[in-house]
Amino acid sequence: MAKSNCKIRRTKSSRIETIKISKSMLDELEAIPDAKQWSEEKDAILLRYGKKKTWAGIAKILGYAPNSCRARYEKLMGML
Repeated sequence: MAKSNCKIRRTKSSRIETIKISKSMLDELEAIPDAKQWSEEKDAILLRYGKKKTWAGIAKILGYAPNSCRARYEKLMGML
């Protein structure tokens, strides 16, 4: 379960304040699905087609933004 308090620093002040977050707001936030995770299958697709196809085309099929696909491809290529 998420914490119900959040510490923030105000821009005009150096002091840190604790802000209470309502339980209903926390419940709504917890209901949002987690961010997509890259799978081995998607990584293999990027490695196979990254140099041959457009990033927009690959991204549309994988369900990611073109920049995300390109960044992931570059990360994978750095790992090889």
